[in-house]
Amino acid sequence: MNPEIARILREQEELYRDMKQMREAAASEKRKFSAEEEEKWEELNTRYADLEEEMTIERKLEERKNKLSEFDDDDAERPEVEGRARTPETIRGTNEYGTRFAEYLRSGPQNMDPGELRALQMDADVSGGFLVASEQFINKLIQEVDDQVWLRTLATKIPCPNSHSLGIPTLETDASAASWTTEVASPTADSTMAFGKRELHPKPLVKLIKVSEKLLRTSMLDVEGLIKARMANKFAAAQENAFMTGTGDGQPLGIFVASSNGVSTDRDAGASNNDATALTAEGLIDALYNLKPQYLKNSTWLFHRDGMKQIRKLKDSTSGQFIWQPGLASDKQPSILDRPYIISEYCPNTFTASEYVGMIADFSYYWIADALDMRIQRLVELYAATNQVGFIGRLETDAQPVLEEAFSRCKLGS
Repeated sequence: MNPEIARILREQEELYRDMKQMREAAASEKRKFSAEEEEKWEELNTRYADLEEEMTIERKLEERKNKLSEFDDDDAERPEVEGRARTPETIRGTNEYGTRFAEYLRSGPQNMDPGELRALQMDADVSGGFLVASEQFINKLIQEVDDQVWLRTLATKIPCPNSHSLGIPTLETDASAASWTTEVASPTADSTMAFGKRELHPKPLVKLIKVSEKLLRTSMLDVEGLIKARMANKFAAAQENAFMTGTGDGQPLGIFVASSNGVSTDRDAGASNNDATALTAEGLIDALYNLKPQYLKNSTWLFHRDGMKQIRKLKDSTSGQFIWQPGLASDKQPSILDRPYIISEYCPNTFTASEYVGMIADFSYYWIADALDMRIQRLVELYAATNQVGFIGRLETDAQPVLEEAFSRCKLGS
């Protein structure tokens, strides 16, 4: 295991034990936390959250490390500092070195002293050291951590490559309850049961990037591989955003958009107990029990990190205990009211009156129809006149909730 990840897991386990002991001590004495204990809990809580972010970054870095070629840079030295011996490596980091190397590139060796040309050596600037490139270029790219995308991993994905659309039969009106009767009485025919259909029409998503042919040939980075990886990430982000807040018009229908074709306002919860600018413990409990038990067992909370920051500070008004519970890293996930949660940058986070700021749902009832998985074409001839190569990415997909009672949206008060 990566030593840094192992360190984070060990520290999370220690924090979990400390927090558990505090909770159990207060519960055994049937009391709320003291002011000192609340301050300590908040400190442990904040550190645990920091470790979760560190873990995300470390796993992303480890992923990228496995994908990129290794580069042995162990012997590279930093630019010369006072008291350090001048070596070929430290010389190459100086401004003087860069200036002389640039001069050599412009005018060639004809202006150099003949003696210097006879005894060229790299560890002396004037004896040939300036002929060595002034910097190393490591074939790795530094970039910000990508936002994680979750909903596709929890949803039901249905490929439909050979059809224009995907039809989903629905039971719009159920049959009425059975009637008690006598042994020989005739039953009354039921006329209330009715069926309907949801239909998904995969919509196209496209991206074009043009790159100079020379850059593709001469770059130390795998530019083509980089473009494909970044394009895949941006397609995933565009889908995740639409799965959350898409209007359904030329794009998927999002779970946070009130619609009779998806999740209507009948599935909003918590408005009567949530504040106009913040979630409350009572509002979360309202949302939780807005789901039937059949959906609860497979349910997951979904919040933006701004929402989670609020939730980490909430307490149950009856017991005075925090409703967020840390999970032992080797055992189970952290949870809110005993249900796991995910944090998405694409979840709404505008904390103003009557806005949606989270959800609990069985996300397997969000269906995604893929007519075309992401594909990338390499266009050479089309841009040959400008010495460029085009990369065009395409996919076709549609998505929407198919059973609204599996969803419960957290709505702020008015």
